[in-house]
Amino acid sequence: MGKKTLDDLTPAECALLLYLEEQAVNCGGAIEGELLSNADLETAGRWENEGFIMFGKAAPRLDGRCPEITHWCKLSGEAFRLASELRSYRAAELDGRTPWRRNESLKFFGKYGKEIRRRMEGYPDIESIVDARRKRAQKVGKK
Repeated sequence: MGKKTLDDLTPAECALLLYLEEQAVNCGGAIEGELLSNADLETAGRWENEGFIMFGKAAPRLDGRCPEITHWCKLSGEAFRLASELRSYRAAELDGRTPWRRNESLKFFGKYGKEIRRRMEGYPDIESIVDARRKRAQKVGKK
């Protein structure tokens, strides 16, 4: 197996890799089969043959719990490296488009920035809220 790069992956393969990485990290590799398309299953099978991931059908639990878990996966170091690189790339791509940052949001919303700025004038920042609470606590303590 040659070393994969992001250029080798299609957008659908990138999405599948990120899903498998998330499941490997957060769910111990348990995969809900109904979330995978036939193309995803084919890609995962191909990646398993290449040694990029380990992937297979999950044995049903005897107690009947978690029937939605139909497959399992384990990623190779190469797959984790590529998923990490992909997450870093996507984070950098989205970095300039984060409307929840107050300073950035005015630029993000463009022509609506003036209206947003006008509405935000009445909102106190976190420091003034903390100062007001401290002053209130000091007044209560003096009584």
